[in-house]
Amino acid sequence: MKKFLFIIKITALMIIPLSMISSGTNQVLISLKENKNQISIPIKNEKSNKASKSDEPIDLINNYDLQIHAKIVPVKSSVISSRIDATVKDIFVKEGEYFRKNQKILEFDCAIIKADADKIQAQMENAKSTYEANLHLYNLNGIDKVSLSKSKSEYKSLAAEYKIKELLMKYCIVKAPFPGQMTDIYVHDYETISRGDNLFKIVDDKDLIVKAFIPSEWISMVHVGDKFTIKIVENNKSYQGKITRLVKNIDSISRTIKIIGKLDKKYADVTPGMSGYITSLKK
Repeated sequence: MKKFLFIIKITALMIIPLSMISSGTNQVLISLKENKNQISIPIKNEKSNKASKSDEPIDLINNYDLQIHAKIVPVKSSVISSRIDATVKDIFVKEGEYFRKNQKILEFDCAIIKADADKIQAQMENAKSTYEANLHLYNLNGIDKVSLSKSKSEYKSLAAEYKIKELLMKYCIVKAPFPGQMTDIYVHDYETISRGDNLFKIVDDKDLIVKAFIPSEWISMVHVGDKFTIKIVENNKSYQGKITRLVKNIDSISRTIKIIGKLDKKYADVTPGMSGYITSLKK
């Protein structure tokens, strides 16, 4: 019986092609066991030589097949309102024109405010003289402390009122808080307006950002620094950018979160108010 098993083992070795017996790093061993004896036969590994998984970033837009609306907005945009009741005297910047920071934009006719300021200033100076005279008399025991306090209070009251008039005088000229462009003017020359009325709207069209809303389910997949591509509807062009901020306050109705990004550089053909779609969002 042992002799018969020995013959079978020898026969198995003889029928294996020599081409299967080779050395190399990609080999596995097939073992034939008989009791305590073992024969190891090396054969080629059948694993394919396909390339490893690509390290390319995941594109969420393509994976989820969603259309993400986006818009171009300026970082600085302000509607300037009046701080006084007055009549418009002159407007120095027209719609569409550019201006510098602190440039004069609008001027009010403040003749009445100035007249009131001059009147109060005269009263204040008179009250100051009275107070100083009373202080001298008080030191000489010429008047009591009540009279001194009364003259002092009157002087301080007029001084505070004059300070208010000085501030109002400063509001007679409206200057630009930042460089930019005039987009809308809501008043006209010689028009009398009230405090709080809107005068004009200005924007800084040189410093722009991209705003978009993405599904709240992406909150853990999207991060600051992720790159995106936006296609603008108005000019049918695409631009590259990256996310700079995430507003992780989820809107309970739309189930979205806001992302804010910047384009990779400034483009002359991209202006505030343009809109488009995020066509690629890679993480």
